[in-house]
Order: sequence, then structure tokens, then C-alpha cells
Amino acid sequence: MKRLAVIIILLMTVLISVKIIACSEDDIGKSCKLPIPPASCSNNMAFNDIASDCIHHWCLSYLGSDGFCSKTCISNSDCPSGFRCLKNFTSLDPELKNTSFCVPKQNLDCIAGMQDAGGSTSDTGTPEDAAN
Repeated sequence: MKRLAVIIILLMTVLISVKIIACSEDDIGKSCKLPIPPASCSNNMAFNDIASDCIHHWCLSYLGSDGFCSKTCISNSDCPSGFRCLKNFTSLDPELKNTSFCVPKQNLDCIAGMQDAGGSTSDTGTPEDAAN
């Protein structure tokens, strides 16, 4: 009986260790499949990744880019090197409007079917008129 208890405890320890190691991995920036394509090159979209392509369960499109994995953040320091914290994403969940996510510091290639006429994006993620 004691032997069985020791085996169960060891097995549980190994399983918990594997889970902790897997959760500590970071896949921010890894490609993921968007449920719908971006509509324009100024469009920022956030989707809960129910297919689990992403560890943190967020698949984003930033400025019309192809999908990439991300996570929520409060400040730039919550994001890995090469990424910054940004909000104002369109989502199927309206409560996510004020949620911030880690996005690349440099713009990604737009894959949307059309190019927007002018306009850039500010650090707050809102489109600005290029004439400003």
C-alpha cells in the first residue's frame, strides 16, 4: 500500500512539473489562425483562441496583419522584448475594447484585401489622419 502511495505521489509530481514548464513557455508572436480575416490595414482584432494555438489563448491581428499569439498586459514591461502593450482592439466581446495586448513594436505586413487610404496608428492604437 505504501509503495502504491509513493508511485502516485511521484507520478503527480512529474505531471505538475510538466504542466508548470509548459505554462512558463512563451509563444507571443507565433502564428495562429484568425477566425475571420482582417477587414483593413488599420484594423486591430482580438480573438479568444478556442483552438488553443496559443498558450495565453489570444490570437490577434495588428494593423491588418496575419494572426499571431499574444497575451493581455497592463504596461510595456509585461510584454517580451520587441513588443509593446496596446489597447483598442475590435473583438466579438465588447468588454475587450479596453483590454490591452502585447503587439510587435514594428508594423507587420498587412494581409487585408485592401489598403487604407492614408492614416497611421498612434501608440494608443487609434487611427490618426496622416495629415496631422
